Amino acid sequence: MKELISKILAWIHPHSCKTVKHLTKPGVPREFNDEYIEIKFEIFPGTTHLSLTNKSDKEIILDWENVRFIDLHGKSNKIICFEAKESQGVYTYTPQNIAPHTTIHDYLA
Repeated sequence: MKELISKILAWIHPHSCKTVKHLTKPGVPREFNDEYIEIKFEIFPGTTHLSLTNKSDKEIILDWENVRFIDLHGKSNKIICFEAKESQGVYTYTPQNIAPHTTIHDYLA
């Protein structure tokens, strides 16, 4: 499940950015749904709002250390999110537990 979420985040975000160039208004949601999760992104200049809903009956552990942003040129980049803790310019993350049938909200940069 963790690997699936990382792949979805890596796929949706750059494809959404491509689309945003053609939008007249930022903040139009992009989303992905399957039987386990629902992910929504709203992209604004300088930040992306993320909501992730665990639709399953089991807890999901989101390992932010392994989430990557793949840019339009295929370059893999670490993300910075609200959950990050900074120490001497290095950001670290604690895995985030998402209980069954709950939603988390975060910001990515």
